[in-house]
Amino acid sequence: MRLRTFFTRLIQGIIIGSSLMLVAVQGYSQGCNCPPVNTCGTCQGGIIELTLRNNGPLALVSAYDGGDLRYFGWVNTGNSFTVTGSLWDGKFQGNDLDIHVVGFPVTTIPTTCGASVYINSIFGNFTIVNGESKNGGTLCCSPADTDNIRPTISGCPTNIQVVLNPPGCSVPVNWTPPTANDNCGEVVLTSTHNPGASFTTGITPVVYTATDDYGNTTTCSFTVTVTNNSNPVITGCPTNITVPANASCRATVNWTAPSIAGNCGVVSLNRTHSPGSIFLVGTTVVTYTATDEIGRTSTCSFNVTVVDNTKPVISGCSPSGINAIADGSCMATVNWTAPTAVDNCVSVTMTSTHKPGDKFPIGITPVTYTATDAAGNFSTCTFNVTVSDVTVPIFAGCADVVVQAGQTCQAKATWTPPTVTDCSTVTISRSHNSGDTFPIGTTEVTYSASDGRGNTSTCKFKVIVEDKLPPVFNSCNADVIATASDNCSAIVQWTAPTATDNCGAVQLTRSHTPGESFPIGTTEVKYTALDQHGNASICKFNVIVKIAAPPVLANCPEEIHLKGNEVGEAQASWNPPTATTTCGDLTLTSSHQPGDIFSVGTTEVQYQAKDISGNISICKFNVVVTRQEIILDIGKVVTPDGNGVNDEWVVTNIEKFSNNKILIVDRWGSVIFTASGYNNESVVWKGYNQNGNMAPTGTYFYTISVRYGPSVFEKTGFIELIR
Repeated sequence: MRLRTFFTRLIQGIIIGSSLMLVAVQGYSQGCNCPPVNTCGTCQGGIIELTLRNNGPLALVSAYDGGDLRYFGWVNTGNSFTVTGSLWDGKFQGNDLDIHVVGFPVTTIPTTCGASVYINSIFGNFTIVNGESKNGGTLCCSPADTDNIRPTISGCPTNIQVVLNPPGCSVPVNWTPPTANDNCGEVVLTSTHNPGASFTTGITPVVYTATDDYGNTTTCSFTVTVTNNSNPVITGCPTNITVPANASCRATVNWTAPSIAGNCGVVSLNRTHSPGSIFLVGTTVVTYTATDEIGRTSTCSFNVTVVDNTKPVISGCSPSGINAIADGSCMATVNWTAPTAVDNCVSVTMTSTHKPGDKFPIGITPVTYTATDAAGNFSTCTFNVTVSDVTVPIFAGCADVVVQAGQTCQAKATWTPPTVTDCSTVTISRSHNSGDTFPIGTTEVTYSASDGRGNTSTCKFKVIVEDKLPPVFNSCNADVIATASDNCSAIVQWTAPTATDNCGAVQLTRSHTPGESFPIGTTEVKYTALDQHGNASICKFNVIVKIAAPPVLANCPEEIHLKGNEVGEAQASWNPPTATTTCGDLTLTSSHQPGDIFSVGTTEVQYQAKDISGNISICKFNVVVTRQEIILDIGKVVTPDGNGVNDEWVVTNIEKFSNNKILIVDRWGSVIFTASGYNNESVVWKGYNQNGNMAPTGTYFYTISVRYGPSVFEKTGFIELIR
């Protein structure tokens, strides 16, 4: 089927191809295979024509626009062919141009402007070398393929240096212009200056620019340097100037400005100061600088010195002085508004012998301020500070004294006398002396002090005598013990205690009264003695009412005898005894419980009944555990013939001692049978050796080990095996 289609299209191609117009290949020189940027454009309105170059071997090529054959023919390597659209307006009817070789499709080329189709675009073995769009004209190369080889410039002049020839201020300069070439088309060469142009002093760059058809540029540059060998001249430079400062610490200074001359017209004259400028105190350098067109300079300098001879002026100094009162430290902290100083110059340093807020002693103290300016000129101001003593003497250590009254209801009070500070000698008087005796209560003690200047003060404190001694009980009962009656209580009598105090009467209160009824148990009786100052003493004792008879224990078990198991233990059971009492509850405790496990030996079991008075009754009995006797009946003959008699080796009673071990050996000492927990049933010897084979008829020797408690019972002997 494919072969038939191929020949059909081949015949169609021959018929149609002969009537199609072939367009010659539009070519560009090597390295210049893109149309100039001013002759091409972007794709618009769809592609109407494409010229393709065959990059592969000789091929029979057919090109289809949709179903229409638009080219058919042999195309050799490097040759090109052109295909046009099949629609009436020249456009391709489909979105793609299909290329076949020998009837087989090999590539597809988009014919809409939405795809990236440029000159030099490659599709399979075919390269687009020319193309036309309906509204955009000739296609351009892709931005990546556009010619970017810059033009070349040859014969670029080297830098040129000339000397200015006075009196003119410029000079004509000549050179041989460079030439330009490009790999693609013509080159336009432009320059900033032409040979023969005039140049002024200084360095002037000359730039040549070569531009090709694709906008690539190359530049060539050199400099023309015109040198002026004449320096500017300054005449009439002033000499140094010295003037006094005015009241504003500055001076206005005038002078005749110097003049300039040069060899080439324009010369600028700059200055740091102008005549009539204001200068501060000190020395200032005034400089004139003349600069010509090429930057050559000349300078002229002189000094302007302004001298300060004016003293500072102090204001705000108190001529009448300051009066102050001394405090308790015999000093006075004195404050004042410090005087100020001004000077015709800004900088003034003010020093003083004292500062506001300083402490001054009693008497007259001069205070001096000194103002000094930066030039060393100074002024002074002095006033007096007079401190008077009007402070009363100051007491310290005037504190209340608290003492405790003794048995006489009074107390001797001692204290450290208060101290007095003052600015002179003082005289002290007092109302009481340390060591005096004071009654219970508060007594005021007064100290008075008077100095030589008529200042007086007092110090008062209290001597407080407190009664802290509690009343004293003359006798306090010991615990009283009574026996309960049938109603489980007792009437109890005792002698009530009495109390006395060091300072008057005593109030006595009690929790119980002699002759009251008390219940069984312990009851605290409390007496409280309170004196008139709130001090209290307590007398306490207990009334203990006891039950006369102890509890009754009945049905105390008899001694119990048991046989221990193989580990030497036995479980004992019994009926506990019963306990009764006449009054209240009782507690029944025991050392063991029925069902407890007992070891071999004699263990005492004790029951104890205790009533609320602490009376105790005891019931005791023994649990006696003895060891079982190990009596083994060991079979002498084993006849495993299946007749039910001596078919197995029976060790009677060994099942009672599960912690056992059996070892049977032959006459040569070889082990025939060994086992633990031998029980004559599941673990039993039936005449087989350890390999499960029947042992031969003969005499065999056994060892039986039985552990019973901490002891091991061992028995040996022999067995006859008969088959």
